[in-house]
Amino acid sequence: MKLRHLAIAVLATACGAVPLGTKGEDVGETDTGSGSEVETLSFGGVDISPASVDFGSVAIGGDKEATVTLANTRDTEVLISNAYVSGSDGFTLEGSLDLPLTMGGEASQVLTIGFAPEELSRVHGVLYVGVAGEVGYAEIDLAGKGKEGGADGDDTGEPWEGEASLSVEPSSVDFGTVAVLSSSSQALTLTNTGSQDVRITHLNITDSAFTVGSEFSIPALIEHGSSVSLPLTFAPESEGLYEAILDIDTNPSIASLYVDLTGLGGESEC
Repeated sequence: MKLRHLAIAVLATACGAVPLGTKGEDVGETDTGSGSEVETLSFGGVDISPASVDFGSVAIGGDKEATVTLANTRDTEVLISNAYVSGSDGFTLEGSLDLPLTMGGEASQVLTIGFAPEELSRVHGVLYVGVAGEVGYAEIDLAGKGKEGGADGDDTGEPWEGEASLSVEPSSVDFGTVAVLSSSSQALTLTNTGSQDVRITHLNITDSAFTVGSEFSIPALIEHGSSVSLPLTFAPESEGLYEAILDIDTNPSIASLYVDLTGLGGESEC
């Protein structure tokens, strides 16, 4: 094995949250912690993007920020009547936002959402945004998960992110002798032995006689302290020795590794 390495809008006449707005097509990507495609939520002449924010995994005791942009699509002014976050206490609307807020024609405003998890589980929240003259509120879904490690910050007070490390068992796989036109399967156990999550981003095998089971989907997140099973199959097409390398690419890349694969194609049973 080789190591490589984001405000309920309360209108004067409203008496309950009525979610409105329509999600538009994907318009690109933003770094909200999830790496997912951005969708735009349109409400009262205001485009809100992204339409949802996933902070991913954040260490307990640490925090992470994401931004949500409000863009006035009209030539005339619009009034953002109110905005706040509801749901888990871990989500907050950061900074001093003077509401109600008047946005000029085609102007934009950035809202900063913070996430400081308090528990080791996935939690949800909602950013509510209202526009004067509109009934109901735009709702931006928030999600995030707490993980261990943040309580042990370094001496500077910065959250401890830890190190990325992935181990594999066994470190190499020998399928032995397998008859031509037959197949044999084995499984690797990938364990996150570091103190931060690792995402498997790509798998490559240098010989097509060896394949990864279709049930293993990429990308695959392995949270620190957890393990996943990686199924492998050897199906020789001719007699002889087969040797290959399984290249496991990860993010962070320092956790990437190689696994040696061998097998012998034997006489066909047909």
